[in-house]
Amino acid sequence: MSTGFVEDETLQASVSIDDEFYKKRPFVDGSFTFINGVKKPYTKVTCVTSPIRGPDGERIQIGTEAHMTCEEATVAVDAAHKAFAGGLGVWPSMSLRDRIITVEKYLDEVLKVRDEIISVLQWEICKNTNDATNEFDRTIKF
Repeated sequence: MSTGFVEDETLQASVSIDDEFYKKRPFVDGSFTFINGVKKPYTKVTCVTSPIRGPDGERIQIGTEAHMTCEEATVAVDAAHKAFAGGLGVWPSMSLRDRIITVEKYLDEVLKVRDEIISVLQWEICKNTNDATNEFDRTIKF
């Protein structure tokens, strides 16, 4: 069955290691877990790669993510479930005013790393600058 995708090496995105775009590529460090409000280093990681290929023809690494076992992932989900506490946890019990203040603080922090997030979108899913910028800005407005 055909996927409709063309497997043509000449159509693959690539970049030279001398290119300024390559030198400024992002690296998202996901070599940690964040459970019950505690960030812990995590050594078993999976490499996150871009569809963009380097001069060697290999996909360029742009980050890592924790490669959790089913048991470890279950601990994280259980912690989130416990924190929600059937709608009686800190967040759901917080007043509307306090939730708005918290979200606004979060947005202030996200806006500080706007350019880095746009760069990640470009490298992770091959969006051009304009499309990645528009996606970020649209999300913030939402």
